[in-house]
Amino acid sequence: MSTTRHSPDSPARRPSSGMRRGMLRLFSLLLTFHVVALAWIFFRCESLEKAQVFLRGLVAWQTDTDPGARPVTFSRTEIDAAILLIIQLVVCVDLPQARSGHKHEVVLR
Repeated sequence: MSTTRHSPDSPARRPSSGMRRGMLRLFSLLLTFHVVALAWIFFRCESLEKAQVFLRGLVAWQTDTDPGARPVTFSRTEIDAAILLIIQLVVCVDLPQARSGHKHEVVLR
């Protein structure tokens, strides 16, 4: 058996331009999501101080950084309703796309 060594710049080792575009698109999607999620923290908090307390708790993975905060709990019915809603949304978007005959993709363009 012969083994072939490829240089780091050879076409066999480099990702294709399509793969690079896909990776860049995924990175852009994730970055946009996280920036928007971070902006929502400041949008929804009553003051900058509360936003800072929330972010400190998020970074430290603590829920008790605000003395007046109460723990968030969900009943089994609420969890089941949320799961059912997510399933319905996926079916309403995914099923028509799969039946359309077009290329079936998870992320719409």
